[in-house]
Amino acid sequence: MTVIAFVSFQRRSIGRRLLDRIFGFDFFISYSWKDGGTYARNLAHALEKEGFEVFLDREDYSSGDSWKEVGRWTLWRTAQLVLVATPEALDSKPVEREVRLFQKSKRRIVPIEFNGSLGLGSTTRVGNLLKSDVLRLSEPCCADTPADVTIKEIRKTFTLTRQDRKRSRILLIVAATMMVLAAIGASMAVIAENARTKAEESATRALAQLFRARPTAWWSVILHSPCAYLSTH
Repeated sequence: MTVIAFVSFQRRSIGRRLLDRIFGFDFFISYSWKDGGTYARNLAHALEKEGFEVFLDREDYSSGDSWKEVGRWTLWRTAQLVLVATPEALDSKPVEREVRLFQKSKRRIVPIEFNGSLGLGSTTRVGNLLKSDVLRLSEPCCADTPADVTIKEIRKTFTLTRQDRKRSRILLIVAATMMVLAAIGASMAVIAENARTKAEESATRALAQLFRARPTAWWSVILHSPCAYLSTH
């Protein structure tokens, strides 16, 4: 059975998954579990060490999620697709589907071939979807770990702003906005309190002037509004 890659090795927190869904990923890795699972995991780990956000293993998502729907949504929220082009992956319907979906976005696809696997080209489901002038990285047959030069070349292909930097910028903006709103709220509270105090002082002065002009008014105030009387004394 062919499986497509989805998030990372250890389950991410709810907060981290929420950020993933909002901001997306730098790389989506597509592969066949039969002959590319170990390589894909090691590739994702290497790219994450470089600071990239990588979509690799559907185990990170909740039970009951449709991996097809999650995969479709994630493809549209990912900057580049890395194709682990092992023989099984090149003849995989799910991998073919992902490549077709990603091609519609006009974003970069980086194929990694193994022992010239993409030389099969038109005889495979996926190979014939790739243009002949697409940059292809090469690994030896049955490689389980990506070569340093492969990671270096993938890093060079990424010319967009990385997700970790986007997330940091957005979080800083949100934090700054919250601080500004908090400061505005505090200022408004102080202004309101000052206005209330001035209003009370004005009312007190007005009552005092009234009482000085009409001494008998004290009894009316005491009888009908004791609090007002007490506030002037």
